[in-house]
Amino acid sequence: MENCSQTDFVKSHENFIRRAGDPNLIKEAAKLAENLQQLETATKTIGQHASKFDSKTGSQGNGYRSLVKIGKILRFRCIEAMEACQAEGNNTLRSWSAAVACYTEILNLAVRLHSLNPTSLHPHQDSSTFHRFKQLSKEALDLDVSPMYAEAVAFNYEDNCRRLLYTMAVSFASLSDVSGGSFTSKMKRLQSSGYCWDYMLDPEALGKKIHNISRDRQVDFVKSFFNFTENRFVSSLRLLPSCSTSYVHRLDFRSISVPRSSDGSQFTVPIPSSRIRKNHVDVRLVTDFRTLEMLGSCLCSVYCRCEIRSPSPYMLVHVHGGGFVAQTSKSHEDYLRQWAKKTEDSNTVSRLQFSSRGSLSKGYRRSTVQLLLDAE
Repeated sequence: MENCSQTDFVKSHENFIRRAGDPNLIKEAAKLAENLQQLETATKTIGQHASKFDSKTGSQGNGYRSLVKIGKILRFRCIEAMEACQAEGNNTLRSWSAAVACYTEILNLAVRLHSLNPTSLHPHQDSSTFHRFKQLSKEALDLDVSPMYAEAVAFNYEDNCRRLLYTMAVSFASLSDVSGGSFTSKMKRLQSSGYCWDYMLDPEALGKKIHNISRDRQVDFVKSFFNFTENRFVSSLRLLPSCSTSYVHRLDFRSISVPRSSDGSQFTVPIPSSRIRKNHVDVRLVTDFRTLEMLGSCLCSVYCRCEIRSPSPYMLVHVHGGGFVAQTSKSHEDYLRQWAKKTEDSNTVSRLQFSSRGSLSKGYRRSTVQLLLDAE
């Protein structure tokens, strides 16, 4: 998907024009081609500068590179849409064209952001152009991104993940109709959405609903949706893989010093700071064995049947997503236990936990993971 070029699309578009007999389809395909050409221009502009912001460790990754990568995936999905339109008569070109136009607007905002700050990924508040950064942020908030949640929802994921995320999007939209407000207002919302059937049958209705939720609903609603799996009743229905230890430990923030690999001099990792003024992070320790000095107690119910070993020389640190808003390690414990059981030598799995109030600052996330795994 990432290697899909504009030339690939042009070839597919020419084949589509030769075979399509419907003038409306040809018109929509032409509009899609026009929008993709604008996307290509914006992508090239960003791509010229992306490498300047790569990590000093040599890792080729930053926000600008991600924007370019997603643009290539979007182009590939548009080729798929044209092929599906020819083979199945499934006309989604208008929806994909709207998604391309929307993403191009996002890229153009990124181009303007780079022009204001060509040497750094983050603006400086004391900069003379900071008010222009604030204006760009307002324009980004005012964008109508509903096309990105319609036919194109989760387009940058593999097909099996896309189906799952589409189901989550429908559930998210449906939950908003039955939560908050009076009984009368809930019934009105349900009737206007055909009792949520519109979200399953009409991708554009789904996109508009998701877009409106992101603007009108409070963060608590989003948290309640993504934390649903941590509900006590739902958790009681889950069958987790067995393991010896699943223990949550509090780590207080403190400054540490490590030797530089280049010259051996000491580098001090500062104490992370956060606007929410948290001074600790919770870590869940998951293992399928015990050591004599391991934190916490085992999960055996009556008597300990755990295998006692010497400490493992390896540790896998996992940092889950959630935007510093939703979910804790409890939501991810299933596959963490599987990793602990299947990883060679039953390595310890330690996972940094984001509390529902975002207790982990971004600074802590970067410094910790780079120290232990040399990667973010």
